[in-house]
Order: sequence, then C-alpha cells, then structure tokens
Amino acid sequence: MIHNIVVTGIGGQGVTFASTLLRQAIGLKFGRFAGYDDRSGAQRFGHVSSVIRFSLDRSYRGPLALDLPDRQAQWAIALEATELIRFSGKLAVGAVVIMDRCVVVPTNVRRVDGPYPRADEVAAALSDLGCSVDLRDLRAVARGLTGSPVDANLVALGLFAQKSGGLLSPVDLEPVAPEREMSVIRHGFALPPEEPEP
Repeated sequence: MIHNIVVTGIGGQGVTFASTLLRQAIGLKFGRFAGYDDRSGAQRFGHVSSVIRFSLDRSYRGPLALDLPDRQAQWAIALEATELIRFSGKLAVGAVVIMDRCVVVPTNVRRVDGPYPRADEVAAALSDLGCSVDLRDLRAVARGLTGSPVDANLVALGLFAQKSGGLLSPVDLEPVAPEREMSVIRHGFALPPEEPEP
C-alpha cells in the first residue's frame, strides 16, 4: 500500500522546509519515496505545496508514481487553511489533517471585498468529507515558543508526528533536523489534544 502526505500553504511559510524534513525522515525510516513540490508562488504569497508518496514496507519495489490519485492522501498539513481546498478531492476518508487557522485572502478577493472562506469553514467542509481535522492557531503557538510565527511549520511537524499513529516520532526527525528546530518539533509533539470550541 502506498501512503501519501500533502503539505500546503503559501510562499514564505516554510512548506518546502517542512516537507524536506519529512522526506528525509521517511527515507531513513522506510526507504524509497516519491513526490513533488509546487513552488510556483513561493516568492509572492502564492500557492506552495508538496506531495510525499511512500510505502511502509522497505522491500516494496512497485511503482511510486508522482501523481497523487483522488482520495488517496492519508495525511495533510495546511499552514494556510484555504490552500487545502485545492487538495480536498485528494484526501482519503479518515485522513488526518493538521491545519493552521491562518488565512491569507488573495489580492483579487480583497480588491472587490468579496467573501472568502474562514479556517473553521474549511475545517467543517473537510470534516464533512470524513477527515479528522485538528485546527489550531499554530502561528500563535510558535510565537509563544520562539517569538516567531515562522516556526508554525515546525510546530505542525511535531503535531503531525503526534497524530500520525506511530508513522513518525520526534526520534525519527532528529537525524534530519537541527537541534533548534527539533526543540520546536518536540513542543508540537507534546501539545495537548485540541479542545473543542464552545
């Protein structure tokens, strides 16, 4: 069986750094992997995403095509909530989604003052698709920990490890992440379960 992770957000949020750490840890633990990065908007607050495909079986020698089939992603990390809408058709029923409350309204929507989805609306729509969504203000957690919201990607990695069902642990990320980054990842891993909103 092929397992799939989607990491998405906007340029400047550290999507590719987080996915690079994930790829390296997955490669060390499980062997080969495939995937791709879409960095088209990395300089302009534009769409950035990564897809990682791998098998838990080190002896697997079947194909690892780059294309992510519909309803096959078991995990997703969204560093900007609405960017995950692009992948809603790729998420499997039961997919575990780590989502930051961050929403960046595109310029064309701001110009006309049009409606734009809120993070809780995106989370509700994904829940309706059968996903398990953990929606948090990861930027606030990072700011409280390191003084910088930029570290939200590392908090998300730690939370992903916590919710991955044993797929990865902080120990698996230690060989690929510097100690400063590891301290943030460990903090994310130790976060208490999300409390339901009133």
